[in-house]
Amino acid sequence: MNVSLQDGYNIGWKLAAVLKKQASIDLLKTYAERKQIAADLINFDREFAKSFSGKTKSSGDKSFSDIFVEAGQYTAGLATRYDASLITNPEGGNPSLAEKIVVGMRFPSAQVVRFCDARPVQLMTALPSDGRWRIILFVGGVDDDAQYQSLQNVSSGFKILPESFSLLTYP
Repeated sequence: MNVSLQDGYNIGWKLAAVLKKQASIDLLKTYAERKQIAADLINFDREFAKSFSGKTKSSGDKSFSDIFVEAGQYTAGLATRYDASLITNPEGGNPSLAEKIVVGMRFPSAQVVRFCDARPVQLMTALPSDGRWRIILFVGGVDDDAQYQSLQNVSSGFKILPESFSLLTYP
């Protein structure tokens, strides 16, 4: 059920982006990526059912606890990894800049500190799924003058409304 909700969300944001002329109609072709997600889930469900029945293939199979953890990742929407497409480029970029971020996977939540009120919040709470696009910059500690200047240099080209800008720091 959770994966089917993600299917609806996936096509929904893509349709909205195309209808608002924020993306070309080619974006809708990427919805085909959900077919592999469904196939992966079906295969996982078979393995999960076998683990409950005790009918494992060999000693090389995953342990029940490993499979149970993976089931939780499916439920939370964290098991999905998209291949290269119009919107996902796992080969581009420098993975060492954000070692816990996997291109093509859901952005993980973490506790961050909201700069405006020094309140700790979960990243996903600070970035609700409300249809807005977001750019997340990993610039280091903004209390360091060089890092703060780096943030200023990168963000100077963005047209950001002050009320839509949130500065968050990772403790």
